[in-house]
Amino acid sequence: MNEINRKMRALSVKQPWANLIASGRKTIETRKWKTDYRGKLLIVSSQKPDIYPAGYALAVVEIFNCRPMLTKDEQEACCNVYPNAFSWEFRKIRTIEPFPVKGRLGIFDVVMPDCFFNESATIDNSLCKISSIIQNISSRINFSRV
Repeated sequence: MNEINRKMRALSVKQPWANLIASGRKTIETRKWKTDYRGKLLIVSSQKPDIYPAGYALAVVEIFNCRPMLTKDEQEACCNVYPNAFSWEFRKIRTIEPFPVKGRLGIFDVVMPDCFFNESATIDNSLCKISSIIQNISSRINFSRV
């Protein structure tokens, strides 16, 4: 498969929010900018803060909507509403076999490893070796302080 066919759009997300998205607990990402992009999006954990697993692709989501953030979004976004925030709505969240990715600002392209396109490389959330770690971290976050 050539490199062009292996590209996927990606978004760097700081920890612990990247883990929360991968676990399925965070279904809205918030940004101060909107996007017209719709479709599959690779969630990449940023290098900083150094919370495991920093600098790895963790999940694939489908972004299906982007709109101004509302107070009702706070629980699914795992943050309080803030001025000029946009809610990026995700669905079809699935954890993947993590692989290192150097994050960037904005939405960017990542060349996916060949093994990603093998059916056996798509790991079910309950079988993924990182899933239990993500679930454990996610369960310890006090959302009243986020």
